[in-house]
Amino acid sequence: MRHFPACAALWHAGGAATAVSGLPAAPSQPLPLLASLTTVPPSPLLQWQLLDILYTYCFVMRLYNGDYSSDPQVWCPAIKLLLAIPG
Repeated sequence: MRHFPACAALWHAGGAATAVSGLPAAPSQPLPLLASLTTVPPSPLLQWQLLDILYTYCFVMRLYNGDYSSDPQVWCPAIKLLLAIPG
C-alpha cells in the first residue's frame, strides 16, 4: 500500500494563515446593536425577510460557484427575481 506524505493546507504558509478569499479583515471594534441605530420598532416580518436574504445569498453564491466578484449585471437579476424586488 502506498502512502502519501501529509500536506499542509494551501491557505497556510509556514504555519501563518494568509488571506485567500480577499475579504476584508473583521472590524476591530464590535458593531453597534441594531436597536441603537433607530427608535422605530422593527417589523414583525423582519425575521422572514432576513431568512429570504440569507437563502438568496446562498443560492446566488452556489449558482456562480462562490465568485462574488463576477459581473453584477449577471447576478443582480437573480437576486431581484428571488427577492421579488419591484423595479
